[in-house]
This record gives sequence, structure tokens and C-alpha cells, in this order.
Amino acid sequence: MFGAIFAISRADNAIALALAVLVAIYLVVVLVWPEKF
Repeated sequence: MFGAIFAISRADNAIALALAVLVAIYLVVVLVWPEKF
């Protein structure tokens, strides 16, 4: 049971990290190429 909770927690952390990376890339694109948006 605790193993499953730990695995779910790790999955949530991976998803959160992926979202953070996507947001960072989006912000960089918007700041570098504002004329395209």
C-alpha cells in the first residue's frame, strides 16, 4: 500500500516537473519571439 502511494507521488512529481518545463519553454518562446504571437 505504501509502495503504491509512493509510486503515485513520484508520478505526480514527474507530471508537475514536465508541466513546469513546458511552461518555461512557452515563456522563453513568447519572450524571444513576441512578434509571432
